[in-house]
Amino acid sequence: MNATNAYIVFTDLKGFSKLSEPEIKIFYNETLQELSKQIIHLKQDALVWNTWGDALVAIFEDETKVVELIFSYRDFFKNYDFKTKNIKPIFPRIAGHFGRFEIIEDALLGGVNNAFGQNINTTARIEPVTRPNEIYVTEDFKERIEKSPNNININFDELGEIPLAKNFGTYNLFRVIKEDEDKKIIDRIVEQDLSKMLPEAEEINQEDIETLNYLASSPSIELFEKNLDLVKLVSDEVINENYLLKIANLCKNFGLYEQALQVIEKIKRQTRDIDGINVILYKYQKEVMKTETNCLTRLGRYEEASNLIYGVWQLNNKDSDTLSMLAAQYKRRALYADDNSLLNKEDINSDLLKRSLSLYIEAFRLNIEDYYPAINIAYLYKIIGGIEEGKGVKFANYISSTWKHLKGKDWWIDSTLLECEIISSDFEKLDKQFEIMLEEHKPNYFQKKSTYTQIELYSHLVGSNKVIAKILNLLKG
Repeated sequence: MNATNAYIVFTDLKGFSKLSEPEIKIFYNETLQELSKQIIHLKQDALVWNTWGDALVAIFEDETKVVELIFSYRDFFKNYDFKTKNIKPIFPRIAGHFGRFEIIEDALLGGVNNAFGQNINTTARIEPVTRPNEIYVTEDFKERIEKSPNNININFDELGEIPLAKNFGTYNLFRVIKEDEDKKIIDRIVEQDLSKMLPEAEEINQEDIETLNYLASSPSIELFEKNLDLVKLVSDEVINENYLLKIANLCKNFGLYEQALQVIEKIKRQTRDIDGINVILYKYQKEVMKTETNCLTRLGRYEEASNLIYGVWQLNNKDSDTLSMLAAQYKRRALYADDNSLLNKEDINSDLLKRSLSLYIEAFRLNIEDYYPAINIAYLYKIIGGIEEGKGVKFANYISSTWKHLKGKDWWIDSTLLECEIISSDFEKLDKQFEIMLEEHKPNYFQKKSTYTQIELYSHLVGSNKVIAKILNLLKG
């Protein structure tokens, strides 16, 4: 292996995956042949030249060669007559970086050079965020070109800090254009400061922080409710939305779900005057919708909760957390009757339960660091039973081994680890462990109720025993 510094280029063709099979044949038999005539002579100067599908990876030490490649590649597709060729238009995205990496002789490519390293990965993560028909490069690429003794007739338009694909962090990126090309109007637009037009609620002040801490330390639900001053909170007075959301979550934690929903309604109707326009800041804020969903669910208003989470999904919050919330709604609809009572095992909706399981699995796939969908997967496998029951035990064992190093961190991780022992039927001194955990973490109403509900559901559908009964009494007390 040899370490070196050079220019790294990744390309991709947006729209390629939507080509039909006949169009893909045209692409490989005609389009790619014509492209090759334009750029194949550069291969002899490349340290690495590799392709797969519609992508090209090329690495050069010579800046004149890399510049020739990126513009030849871009312009070929920009000027290509797709209509005559009977192929839908496809658009190049080209990413460039300069940095150090390792070159290897790839045995699977017959000894052809390949490369690996952090800078290779960085370039690969820039390409998906590049606009079609454009070339994005890093500051390292730009500065190296600018130091070149060669006369490279290109300009760089600063795009600012842009998040890379797959949560790879942010990079200060630049668009590369030819010297005779004009800067695009879109860049002048995106450079504007839109913070005034798209405001957010201010930070919570120290007085409100002290109020929140005081309310959170209430020794009972009754005292919390007495000190809440709900009438003022839901009045027409403009109150910091961040503060109101904290209040709503405190209400939820004390089991005051109706009161939490009243505060959320205030958040969703409260307007701010921004240059004469009435703006509702947090009507579609994800955390507001998540708290509202939790409260609706606890009140048995499953249809409203489901519709709300579908709304979150349609607003493009397509993450593990949202999928888990969707899965929870399917699970409840499958296991609870209209009067919010648990169904007997023979009456549960198995189709909805399997759909819930699939959503939890997808949520876990999206974020394997999150044990919340994982514990639900283990529970559902056991509840479904039959040949799936063993998967539940195996998943519980996986959770225990994966997250045991976090034991003692908080209520949620410790209760999850003990629930794994229930699923695995390891009941030895389990009630004592719950006693210790309750004393150590002093969970709020919502935390205790959530854990109680999960264990009660399992006990009802899978089979109870004396230890589980003791645990439920501890959590209920």
